[in-house]
Amino acid sequence: MAQQYDWLTELLDLPNVRVIHFQLVGSNRLNVVVESTLEVAICPQCHQPSLVVHDQGEPQMIRDLPIWNRRCWLSYRPRRFDCATCDNTFVERVAWTFLFLLPVRSVKFVVALTFSIIATLA
Repeated sequence: MAQQYDWLTELLDLPNVRVIHFQLVGSNRLNVVVESTLEVAICPQCHQPSLVVHDQGEPQMIRDLPIWNRRCWLSYRPRRFDCATCDNTFVERVAWTFLFLLPVRSVKFVVALTFSIIATLA
């Protein structure tokens, strides 16, 4: 099981999302790896819920607000589901991809990461 960053997930404050890793890349970039916590996706063809994960797509990098004068990117691998009702294979749609530019969340995120890095250096 991947290390959990519950404190970072809470501060990121995105619905149905869990942070599974973060990494400082050079002097100007921060990557935050996230995953969905939803167990179900709704088929866009027949509108029925699906629990069967077919596979995961390639990571998508979603640009977020800068943190510590660094470009911040959220890395997310969308899941593909199989619909038992209509045999459609589809990619989950997640609402939070439209919410990632919330300034209040980013301020909390900066404070938490600052304390985390200070703690690792101590």
